Amino acid sequence: MDQKDNKCWQQITEEERYKIEGWLQAKLSEGEIANLLGKHKRMIRREIAMVSVLQRDSELREKKVYKADYAQTIHDRRAENKGATIKLVKLTI
Repeated sequence: MDQKDNKCWQQITEEERYKIEGWLQAKLSEGEIANLLGKHKRMIRREIAMVSVLQRDSELREKKVYKADYAQTIHDRRAENKGATIKLVKLTI
């Protein structure tokens, strides 16, 4: 899918997040992942940057990795918190 044809912005789904995680483990580039999902490369880059977590291996070397389950948890938490706030009014009797 040509990136220019995808004019309407859509959120990344949970299924797509798991695909991104697998493709990153398979060493695909952000551009290749974007083409496979039909998304813009910048969208994939932002998703990876926003929710990558710091992991340590057995030799205590640190590495940032993308985890789909963590990304979905963050997405769900943000979705719960969005919307208009409740307006409290003073009732007079």
